Amino acid sequence: MAKKVSIATVAVAFCIISVLYVGSKIKESSNADHSSVLTVSNQADSLEEEMYWVDLIVKGHITEYIKSGEQHIGVDVPDPAMDVTAANFKVNKVVHGNLNQHNITLFQHGDYFKEDQKQFIKRGEEVYLLLSKRPDGKGYWSYNFEDGIWYIHEGKVYSKSKLKKYQPLKNKSVKEFERRIKKAAENKQKPKSLM
Repeated sequence: MAKKVSIATVAVAFCIISVLYVGSKIKESSNADHSSVLTVSNQADSLEEEMYWVDLIVKGHITEYIKSGEQHIGVDVPDPAMDVTAANFKVNKVVHGNLNQHNITLFQHGDYFKEDQKQFIKRGEEVYLLLSKRPDGKGYWSYNFEDGIWYIHEGKVYSKSKLKKYQPLKNKSVKEFERRIKKAAENKQKPKSLM
């Protein structure tokens, strides 16, 4: 019995130390990348805190998928690479942020040319994207996977996001969605968990 308690205690201590170590590494980074956002975004207490990692909000559509390849995901794990696909995205409207061009490169996880394409935004499908700029400055990620992709259908928006903070935005009119998301982005705050 004592041996089981000792093993359980060591396992719990290891988990706590691991979480604290990863958290300290994320806090050390002043320029959080896509994978860091993934790890800490659930620590945001409000939509304004969620927007801390969003650099740009645009409305538009993908014109073409251009290439896929393996990329380091920015986290020190045994297999830190995964497939990534780049696409040309035509910007029809900038809702928030600064952009001096009408086309950007959007990166999505997975290989568009090898996998089931249902997980990717369809070419020509109009969407809102909440975007995080890549650390190398060459394109954007959708913020925290599906949390940053908002589809437009019959004048309303929907998303596959499961974050509680985004649920009130689902099924809103395009106008209402833009108003709310723009206001949150303009009032973005650093999450208390990072202070």
